[in-house]
Amino acid sequence: TVSHIDLTSMSIVEEIDVGPGPEQLDIAGGHAIVNIAGDGTIRTFDTADAAASLSTGVAVSGDPSWVLLLPGGQRAVSINSLGPPGYSLLDTSDVLAPVVLDTIQVVGIPYAGTFGPTDSQVVMTTIAGGNVAVQLFETETGELLEQIEVSVLGFPLGVVFDAEASTAWVPVPGANVLVAAEFGAGTYRELDWQDVPGPTYVSLE
Repeated sequence: TVSHIDLTSMSIVEEIDVGPGPEQLDIAGGHAIVNIAGDGTIRTFDTADAAASLSTGVAVSGDPSWVLLLPGGQRAVSINSLGPPGYSLLDTSDVLAPVVLDTIQVVGIPYAGTFGPTDSQVVMTTIAGGNVAVQLFETETGELLEQIEVSVLGFPLGVVFDAEASTAWVPVPGANVLVAAEFGAGTYRELDWQDVPGPTYVSLE
């Protein structure tokens, strides 16, 4: 389910049954998107009336692992770990009927994605060839603009992008490091983590 919570009263306003195994949720401009790992679909809805506007599931891959709405809420990206690995670009202008515009396959297993330097660019993390890779894609053309290979092996479960520094921050549990990958320079730094497994997710203030 997806739960709508009133943070003033700390109460659940409604719960929406979206399907087997929802994993990630993104909201922009009153639109929302959720990936359903259990059946390989994504669903969209209007946050003003989620239950009434919930779309049917749209198949994107065998394992959609991450979703994000591009600025404006008219398009979205699904990061697909399996079947096929890569990402799907979707038209979400009609919240009741999202449409897959294109699916770009990549080598490796993608895990997470976030916005890049422009509104149409996406930063994606993958495991490829025994290493973590941080990739920058132009979604309008499907072109891989840059790839930074990081000599660590773990699970790049999240990513955030600092546009001012042109740097992607990637938590890699398993290797237990936080990676800072700088596009343009093509370099990266590893920040050793604590004496516990992690980090798993990261955000910027």
